[in-house]
This record gives sequence, C-alpha cells and structure tokens, in this order.
Amino acid sequence: MKKNLPQALIICIAAVALALLTNSLRSNGLPLFDAGGSAHSTETNPGVRQIEFEAAVVRFNQGDALFADARSDADFSAGHIAGAVNLPALQPERWLEKFLRKVDPQQTVITYCAGADCNLGKQLAQTLAEAGFEQVFYLMDGWGQWTSRNLPIEKGE
Repeated sequence: MKKNLPQALIICIAAVALALLTNSLRSNGLPLFDAGGSAHSTETNPGVRQIEFEAAVVRFNQGDALFADARSDADFSAGHIAGAVNLPALQPERWLEKFLRKVDPQQTVITYCAGADCNLGKQLAQTLAEAGFEQVFYLMDGWGQWTSRNLPIEKGE
C-alpha cells in the first residue's frame, strides 16, 4: 500500500495539470480565474464596475457623468434622478442605435434601477460596455438610495 501512494499522488497531479492545460486551450473553457488571479470575481464584464453611492453623488454634483435609468418608461416617468436618461435595460433595440449616435463612448455613464435585488442597472451597464463605453458604472438600488436622501429628482419624460 505504501508503494502505491506516491504513484497515485503523481497520477492525480498529472491529471489536474492536464485538465487545467486542456481547459486553458479550449475556446469555450471555463473561466477559472479573472485577470487579477482571483477565482471569485463579482463582475461579469471587465468594463463594468459598481460605484459607491457617495461617489455617484459627487459625480452628479460635478456634472461629469450621465445617469441612465434602466427601469421601464412608466417607472421613469413616475420619477427619476434629475437629468437622467431612460434606457430600459430590457429593450436595448429601442434606444441603443440612437444613443450611440448621440453620446460619446468616452462619456462616464452611471446606470441604476430600484431595489437591492434589481439587476437592471447592472444589465444596462453591461450592454453599454459591450457597445464600446469604457467608463460605465452601476449604482445598486440607485433610485431607492437617491429618494431616501431627498436628492434632486424629476418626473415625466
């Protein structure tokens, strides 16, 4: 039994090394590590990052970021961050082409939706990053945080 243990260990190590090599060579291999070497990346697109609420407010006050509401037309009309544009995340075919013609891809964009469980802001940010925008951030529960602090809002379109 003691003779077989080193051989079994060598076989296991060789099998893992071969599996990792095969995975790295496949075009559809599993993404085991992100660019930073961490196996636990929370981002699905390297061009998309979450922004902290306080940092988003600073960008709003500086006026150097475009806020994009990922919610439906009806939700947007009922109330949105002052100056925000409505880009419903579930309907990019409605607005993407026109948006790309009007907005420089170097523009910083902060996307948001409502509720801690809402992923529309992140989804919108991913759509914009895939369309070529390099400075895209999403604000988790942006609408909820914004209204709870009585920051500037608008109603209508």
